[in-house]
Amino acid sequence: MAAFFPSETDDLLNLADTVGLSRMWGGIHFRSDIEVVNDMGKAISDSILEPFADIIADF
Repeated sequence: MAAFFPSETDDLLNLADTVGLSRMWGGIHFRSDIEVVNDMGKAISDSILEPFADIIADF
């Protein structure tokens, strides 16, 4: 989402952190789970968006 809404990047990342932390405080996940999933999400989104880098740069 941040690639398409760069002005909202900080808000989107904060929202993702809040969701992850709420799952930790709810006893559903450990902090390490949240960190790994954040890294995985970044890697997956980078690989999906890579072929469209020239289009995204125009936004």
